Amino acid sequence: MIRFSQAFNLNKTQMELDFVDIPLDTDIKLFVDPYAISVRPESWFQECNEYIISFFNTLLDSIKNKNNAKIKYLLSNLKEPNETHLGHSYEESKGAGIGSIQGTDIYKALSKSKAVETGDLKDLSDCTLMVEGIGPDKISDITINVIRKLLVEYTKEQCDLYNIPTFKCSLKPYWCISREQWINDYYDLPIFDEKPTLLCPKLAVRRHILMDDKKFYESNILEYLQAEHLDARTSLVETLKKGVSRVTKKKLKEQEEYKKSKNYIYEFTNKHPEVLTKFKENKKNEALNSITNDDIEREQAEEIKTDILALQERLDTIIPGNEGASEYHNTCLSILNVVFNPDYLSLFKKEQEINEGRKRIDIIASNTDSKNFFYNFPIKNQLQIPFVIFECKNYTKDIKNPELDQIAGRLCDKRGRLGIILCRKIEDKDLILQKQKDYLSDERKYILVFDDPDLQFLLECRKNNNETEINKFLYLKIQELVL
Repeated sequence: MIRFSQAFNLNKTQMELDFVDIPLDTDIKLFVDPYAISVRPESWFQECNEYIISFFNTLLDSIKNKNNAKIKYLLSNLKEPNETHLGHSYEESKGAGIGSIQGTDIYKALSKSKAVETGDLKDLSDCTLMVEGIGPDKISDITINVIRKLLVEYTKEQCDLYNIPTFKCSLKPYWCISREQWINDYYDLPIFDEKPTLLCPKLAVRRHILMDDKKFYESNILEYLQAEHLDARTSLVETLKKGVSRVTKKKLKEQEEYKKSKNYIYEFTNKHPEVLTKFKENKKNEALNSITNDDIEREQAEEIKTDILALQERLDTIIPGNEGASEYHNTCLSILNVVFNPDYLSLFKKEQEINEGRKRIDIIASNTDSKNFFYNFPIKNQLQIPFVIFECKNYTKDIKNPELDQIAGRLCDKRGRLGIILCRKIEDKDLILQKQKDYLSDERKYILVFDDPDLQFLLECRKNNNETEINKFLYLKIQELVL
């Protein structure tokens, strides 16, 4: 089984990458989850969500208006997205697909659904709860097809990041929001074995779709019914020897009126919408907890562990100065991914253009934190930190005013007020710290400096999965500035 990183000689493991390191001769059992996408606040995910809403609303309107020609057109373009290598296939990537036959089946499923008929079905993710015949694989396939254009752009960015050659090729159409139709186009994509490949951010995938009808029925619905029958003291209540009353889920399932079906789930949620609201609120927290690198590796045919010690040794062997600048930049990107992606920062970009292309940022990352330092620190200090900016300085001497001025000029509310300079060593720490404090007091810009010992310490924390020490390290860096 050859992975994307191996096929394109990246010499990086899953921990060092922002995307799923997919196998190129089969599929990995991971799914793109529209609900997980919808709850993420980052701009890339919100744009994806806009595409999903646009397509699904157009499809529902066509079904309600019985516009059969439009329905057929919309569904006919939801073919199996083999180029992502995500799904159920275990041999050559081919999948179940949603071709013309499956498109007809989906139409029948939606048209027979009471949730669609009444207009109560609002979200694509709810289909797995309320529409018979539409499961996790179909939801994932539909989502990939709809957001294809954004995945193409993401893939091109990752290829530019790692100098992977791309070639013009055709793919299945992408959904156009403004025209509410499918558009054919050519894309710049990596080619392997004469086939184009699409990459997907780790944050967008799950091992299981969150809107799971079985879990919703087993937990929320049956537990609600248990409480209802206990309160009413119905004939389903049984009393144990110690006088404890109970209603078993097994007994409830035996009742014809509670028999599990997606139409029953719809009818139940229509009467008790608060139960679905509670389920989604609980799942929202789960959706913000991103998939782990270990979870992804468990779905691979062969697990590959990241050798953090080797990464530490690589950093030590890089020669300071212009000769090693490129290697240092690339190694820093690996270290940042290993330490921070996906629970702190994600969607890393290298040499991001700003100010209409007049300037470039060495590395910029989206702040995707939902529980750690990059989440709590901005809230407590009323700061805007949608992105974190990094500048890599492979110098033989201390950084000086021009380097601090450079990163300070990148910081603003739009990009974020936190920047981090990565450098090899700091001889006069007191002098540099004073300059950092000046930017904080004069412009309210937080500039941190990480040298080699700092990066080595962070890698050691990650080696031991010590999140407490990573957060403590970051807060101590802030404390140095404010005290």
